[in-house]
Amino acid sequence: MKYIILFITFIIFCSLICKAQEDYDFYKGKGLDEYKNSNYKKAEIALSEALLLQPNDESLREKVRECRDILEALALDSLKKYNEARNIFLQYEAENKDGNFLLGFYYNWAKTTEGKDLRKALYHYKLAMDSGHFQAKDSIDLLINQYMDDAIAKFDAGRYQEAFQLFEAFREVDGKAQYYLGLSYEEGKGVDVDEILAYEYYIKADANGIPEAAVKVMKYDKEKWKNGDCALVEKYNLSGANVAYKYFMVPGLAQSKVRPNNGPYYAITIGAYGTLATGIALKVAGNKIYKNQYWDVSNTDYATAQTAYDKAKSMNHAGYILIGTGAVIWISDFIAALARGKKNERLMSDCEQKSSFEISPVIHQEDGSFNVGINLGF
Repeated sequence: MKYIILFITFIIFCSLICKAQEDYDFYKGKGLDEYKNSNYKKAEIALSEALLLQPNDESLREKVRECRDILEALALDSLKKYNEARNIFLQYEAENKDGNFLLGFYYNWAKTTEGKDLRKALYHYKLAMDSGHFQAKDSIDLLINQYMDDAIAKFDAGRYQEAFQLFEAFREVDGKAQYYLGLSYEEGKGVDVDEILAYEYYIKADANGIPEAAVKVMKYDKEKWKNGDCALVEKYNLSGANVAYKYFMVPGLAQSKVRPNNGPYYAITIGAYGTLATGIALKVAGNKIYKNQYWDVSNTDYATAQTAYDKAKSMNHAGYILIGTGAVIWISDFIAALARGKKNERLMSDCEQKSSFEISPVIHQEDGSFNVGINLGF
């Protein structure tokens, strides 16, 4: 009988623990969902219920405190006490979309003692947008429409420093601003020349769909590749020397696969095939004239025959020149593709060696000394 009572007690105890865990998970999940939906009062109540079930959960305690602070800040905002509200919202700028949106509003419309600050406004609007605030993107788009045309006009008019300040404000939210920042750093317009920053901004602008930026990125990548940057081989999936043999019959195609390329490869294909075909056609036509007119027994006019001979001869010479030119284009393209393919193989080998070279300090707990272990990847 005693064991039965103990067993029943154990079952009840386990059931209570499971029920408490279920209730904790329910209230915590409900509270976080309400927080995401900006229902901070409901979130506070639900998270507080979860905290009662697990009072040692410090992250949950912080979330409850955040809900209360956000509610206080929203109340201050409704009373137009913007400075006090701003100070609270700034504590939670990393994760609270409503606070970030209101901070963007304060900085855009100079609602606090800090005055208008376009860069901070865009920064907080972007945080709000990334967190899912439904109005943030519209606010950013309005500012882009309001300021970007003016910034570009100032840049075109040579007022580079003024334009640069505006582009800087929009650097995280607008592809055109990123492109013009790249241009400013590349050409030293309104700022000191900085090729590294120019390249970084061009990459961002390219990612945002600015076609001019894609051309600039390709230009920089070609230079970096020529200077031996092995990362470009992987970025553009460049091939090795074997591709020169694989696409030997299509001049230009192999070249497009062994180097960063921003132009159509078929220009080389057309050039090689076109000159060869034209040369062969001239030779065929010249031989036909030579055979049909110069050796025509019915033609007794020596001057006419001599003219036909000269014409056939010049056409044959031109044909030989064009065939030779086409062959040079073809072979030169093959040699260039072969050399560049071998270069890519060397660069990839360099990358693999660099990645396998590791220096790892090993700390000894006894005396605090350390040894440096070097792994050469052999």
